[in-house]
Amino acid sequence: MWELKIQELLITFFLFLPLIRPFIKNLQAIDGLAWLPLLALGICTGMFAAYGFRPECVPLLLYGIIINGINAPSLISMIRGLKTDEFYEQRRVFTGIALGLLLVVSATALYFSPSPDIILNSRGISTGLIQDEAREGEFFLRVYKPADTGGPLLPAAGRRPLMILSPPVAGSVTLVDGLCRTLAERGFTVMTYSRRGFDSPAVDGAGKRRGISPVKNFRLLRAMARGSRSAAANAIGRVLEEERGRDIEFLLSSIRKNGAVRDLLLSGTDLECIFLSGYGAAGAALTALSGSPDFAKNNPAVRGIIAVEGPLLSALERAPRKTSPVVEGSNWFRLLRTDLSNRIAGLGSQKIAGMADLPRPVIPVLFILSSQVLNPRRRDGRYGTILGTLQRALAPALLVAVPGAGPLDYSDGPEKYPFLRVFFHGQGEPVWQEGEFIPGTASLMANFAALLLKPAPAGGEPRVEPSRRIIAPPRTRLGGELHVEANGAWNSTDTGYILGL
Repeated sequence: MWELKIQELLITFFLFLPLIRPFIKNLQAIDGLAWLPLLALGICTGMFAAYGFRPECVPLLLYGIIINGINAPSLISMIRGLKTDEFYEQRRVFTGIALGLLLVVSATALYFSPSPDIILNSRGISTGLIQDEAREGEFFLRVYKPADTGGPLLPAAGRRPLMILSPPVAGSVTLVDGLCRTLAERGFTVMTYSRRGFDSPAVDGAGKRRGISPVKNFRLLRAMARGSRSAAANAIGRVLEEERGRDIEFLLSSIRKNGAVRDLLLSGTDLECIFLSGYGAAGAALTALSGSPDFAKNNPAVRGIIAVEGPLLSALERAPRKTSPVVEGSNWFRLLRTDLSNRIAGLGSQKIAGMADLPRPVIPVLFILSSQVLNPRRRDGRYGTILGTLQRALAPALLVAVPGAGPLDYSDGPEKYPFLRVFFHGQGEPVWQEGEFIPGTASLMANFAALLLKPAPAGGEPRVEPSRRIIAPPRTRLGGELHVEANGAWNSTDTGYILGL
């Protein structure tokens, strides 16, 4: 994305000139150079406002803040009309270090700049707005259809299944736009959404990003980083899962009752054949809902659920605090000491002890996970709730992990935020190249849907209720040796169907 790189180069140039000014006589006469670091900081701040959170530019932003702090005396002197020559003594050691750091932060920003366009493309996308009056929530809807994206059109007699894709709270629809388009090309009508004041960011129909406060962003990052270890962070994660679950139930209710939503989906979509997919907290919320008999009863149109990298924080329980028992007959001093000791113990951070009751899905579920699930330590830790749910499921359940895939690789994240791959890497030798993850993930989802819509063999028990009105998504053969686990509810031990074999 050249416009972003041009701005990064401009910021670098504006920071570079004041640094070399003490050593170039012709530049020392230009007092206006003292304004350049402030201008560079303004451009860098504006980039975050225009393009959203750019992790590769954070070091450049911090560098700009530090340089502006150092440059403040020169700027103040110039504003007061004083001579600035005395502030430009030859500081070779400082300048050498500053130039070296500038090279590092600028190279980081340029090297990890995204190659595709990070702005959501609204061409051919239907958008809508609905209100949840009970929660005072405002939902921005985006609907993708094969006819809009240039994908293969279905036969006139067929009807498309609906895929409702709940995005991750951090990044929201900006991380699933490419995947939604690819799913539409696979034969789905795809609906995704963002909620104002909850998603970071919410994106309205005009493409305007509506972020959340820094405090909410900090709480969100805390839940993501420590939700499986810290009770306080886990409590935040539980709220995220609960809110995403309520979002999903509200959208399903709106499809049944809201004519405007049904019109947005238009003809050719079978609203009696719905698949739900979700990332992060949304994936965890869907997993919990799949284990609710009431949810399955109230939403018979839901044929299957796909949870992507969504460990269940709500299934973890906190460790009890270590307190001293009160000994009967103790004197007042001992009682006071025990009470004070217990109060001090209550001030410390509370940790997570283990798993509580896990859901038992009654709706078929596909778990798509990072290859870190292949690490025994991770299986017992971060992914323990998912593996336990997989084995406890009453309905057919599958787990798929692509060797080498990191937690973000099943989304648009690696293409739009390449810098994050440094911190969120996978396990083992990669079997997919960078450009294969979006089509590969869409194919996994489409193959799972095709599996559930597959006609029952003659004389055999149907896996799901067959529907003659629905055209199942075409299956795609996936390359590489993928890791697949199945629970005991499948009628067949052949799990190669989801891999297109």
